[in-house]
This record gives sequence, C-alpha cells and structure tokens, in this order.
Amino acid sequence: MKKDDKYRFSLQFGMDTEEKVQVGEFLERLGNKKSEWIVEVLAEHISNNPALFESGKYKPLQIVVKPTITYEQVESMVRNAITEKLSETTLSAGIKLSEGHFNQPGINDDDIATMVSNLDIFSSP
Repeated sequence: MKKDDKYRFSLQFGMDTEEKVQVGEFLERLGNKKSEWIVEVLAEHISNNPALFESGKYKPLQIVVKPTITYEQVESMVRNAITEKLSETTLSAGIKLSEGHFNQPGINDDDIATMVSNLDIFSSP
C-alpha cells in the first residue's frame, strides 16, 4: 500500500516449514534493515525472471509450499499411535495381542488401514 510517498507492508508467516523458520530467524537478525534487504533480493529476483511482468502487468505467481514432514511420515505416526493406544487398551483389559493382529472385538488390521487411508482428507490439494 502506498502512503506518504512510501510503500508500507506487513509480513506475517508461521513456523510450519524449515524454510520459514530460517527466513524468520534471518529477518529477525536484520533488525531495522529488513526493508532494504527485501527490496534488493526481490529486485534481483524480478530481474532474473522478467516473465513476472509481461507488458508491464503483474503476472500471478504459483507458489508451492514444501511441508517439512511427508505424508508417509504422518501415516506412520498415526499408525504407530493407533497401535500403541490399542496395545495399552487391550493389555490393561487382559487381552493378548498376536503379532500384527488385534484380537480385540471390533478392531483389526483392516480397521486401522481404513483409518490411515482416510488421512487423505487432511492433505492439501
């Protein structure tokens, strides 16, 4: 936004990726010199990517965010948490579990697989 012959912006981003943490820590160290550094870096990026401005018009960017944890890691953590919780529950109830199979009524490996396969609803498009 332009105001008083200056551009004024506010940046805010989470700490949900390694890149964001690195950038946030770096910007914190810059103190009051953030603006000059951001202008320099973005000017170089724009210079190296002239397609960003076609015929003087802004061309929308496609930004891809890389998560710090993979889908497979989330799936493994969920599967382990379910297995651990079921093990605690069945052991406290005096039910013995065989390797890779839950002998608790109503809960089996297929149920866990179904729960894990439903993790897709949490992935971003």
